[in-house]
Formats: sequence, structure tokens, C-alpha cells
Amino acid sequence: MSQFLFEPGRQAEVRLGVSPLWETLTSMWALLRPGRHAVHQAWIERARPLTRRPDLAPHVRLLKAVMGHNGTIPDFLSPPSPGPCVELAEELAVLAATPHTRVRREISEIHARQPYADTVVALGRDPATHLPELVSAVYAWHEAAIAPHWTRWRALLAEDLDFRARQLAEGGVPRLFTTLHPSLSWSGDKLVCDDPWHDIEYRISGQAFALMPAVFVDRHVLWNAWADNPPSAIYPARSAGSLWHGMTAPRPGSLAKILGPARSHLLGLITGPATTTVLSRQTGLSPAGVSQHLTALVNAGLAERAREGREVYYSTSRLGEDLLRANGLLED
Repeated sequence: MSQFLFEPGRQAEVRLGVSPLWETLTSMWALLRPGRHAVHQAWIERARPLTRRPDLAPHVRLLKAVMGHNGTIPDFLSPPSPGPCVELAEELAVLAATPHTRVRREISEIHARQPYADTVVALGRDPATHLPELVSAVYAWHEAAIAPHWTRWRALLAEDLDFRARQLAEGGVPRLFTTLHPSLSWSGDKLVCDDPWHDIEYRISGQAFALMPAVFVDRHVLWNAWADNPPSAIYPARSAGSLWHGMTAPRPGSLAKILGPARSHLLGLITGPATTTVLSRQTGLSPAGVSQHLTALVNAGLAERAREGREVYYSTSRLGEDLLRANGLLED
């Protein structure tokens, strides 16, 4: 169990952000344990062939060695995101500038408990030589496997940040954290996390608490609360399972011919609740155009809408899901 103690009577500063570095690194988890990340199967099927490319294979081996260590990774790999619009290049600059003493210490501490692969041991022994190799590996994998989908990816994460910002504005820090994940609770001025892996007691005093949603963090909140970093938490993004539904194009002559390509595409995207703003980012259609198509789907009984605060969320109805399933666009 972990506890984070906030100063009584003082509003904590919370910083919300997205980390393309973290998304790139944790994508290795989906490749290493595809059964656990079955909701990302569409992306996994596209990423697997990339891992065999001669120019990428050495990078992938290094990233898998770093990330595949029973869920324990060095904290320097997850620096708090400086904001919602950070670019990978900014985070790679931070990673490249990590003090070599810290790289040695964190890798050595983990290696003492659970031995690392030789490639990671080499990084810990000689960061000056091997840290640039890690930075290059992250960049190469991001360009090949993440960047082609990043517009869709960032839109989902941005939608999550919008939701969290509303929770913070409407109910303060207690509401924000208690709606973040079922394992979290709030007591007085204390945030409590009921998890079996961490045993942290950390006092938040004049520091910004960074929160980052993540696609491949699927079951628990991950904490980074050591002296080298400001406190931060990485938590499962809302509706992450819906991220790849639109990657399978409707078969010619079937659903697209009946509904039209735009409406059939939107119907596939809203198997997880989404707003017109997010759908506009994902599809390139104007918000007005998205709204018009969604209204038509609602009127046809294929979609439903529900208001949550100031946002309206659209999702497929049972009839819409049956139609997608019948056309091979949705699995049971």
C-alpha cells in the first residue's frame, strides 16, 4: 500500500501531460505479452513485422530487454511530462541528459534483485557509451511503429486529459484521484493506493504532482516518487481498448456502401465512447460534419449519446455492434 501526504489546507498543484516517450517504451509490453494486451491486437499485428526489419531488430532487442524485466523498470525512463503537448524530441533530450551516476545506480539496484540481460547491464556499467544507443532505439521504434498512429493515439490521450481537468475543476484533488483508478482512495489530506507492488510514503510539499495517461498501462497505477524526480503517476487511459477499432477499413461493397464511408468509419470508432472533438481529430472531418453523421447514426438506432457534464459522448448501440460484427468489423 502506498500513501501520498498532501499539506493540510493547501491546494496541491497537479500537472496533466502526455508522454510519447512512455508510450513508445511501453508498447514493448504489448509485443512481449500480447495475450494480456489483446485489445491492442490490431496494432500488434502491424508492429510485429517491423521487429524483424534488419535496421530495427537491434533497437527492439534493447527496448525489450529494458522493458521486459517483470514490470520493474528504472525510474529515469519515465520522467514526468512537462505538459500535454510535449514532443518526443524534448523527452529524448531529457533522457539523454540523465546523470550517468543515476543510470548506474538505478540499474544496479534492480539488477541486484532480478538480474538484467547483458545489454542492460552494459548500459548500467557504461552509460556514456550505451545511453545514446537507448535514445536512438526509442527514436527509431517510435518513427516506425508509433508515429504513423500518433494522431489517433494523442487524440485519445487528450480526451482523457480533458476529462481529468474537468474532474479537478469540479471536485478538486480528491475527486480527481478517486476517479482516476479503482485502487485509489482519499482520506483527509492523504491519497491511498491499494496495490501489492509499492510501499511508498511520500509527502507532497510544494511540488507539482504529474499525471500521465497511458495506453499500455492496463491494470494498475504506476508511481514515480523518488528524490530524483517530482512525484508522478502513470495510469490507464480511458477507452484505450477502442483505440484501434477504426484501423480495419470496411470491406468494399458492404457496410461502407450502405452507410457511406464516413458513417461506417465513425460507427467503428465509437465502440468506445467518444466526443465529436476527438472523432474530428481522429478522422480529419470537421466537428460539424462529425456531428451531422453521428446524428444520422443515432436516428437510425445504430448509435447512442449520453451527456456527462458539459460533454456529449457517442457510442454504438447494440444494433450498431451487431451490424459491425456481421460485417467482420467487431470481434465478440
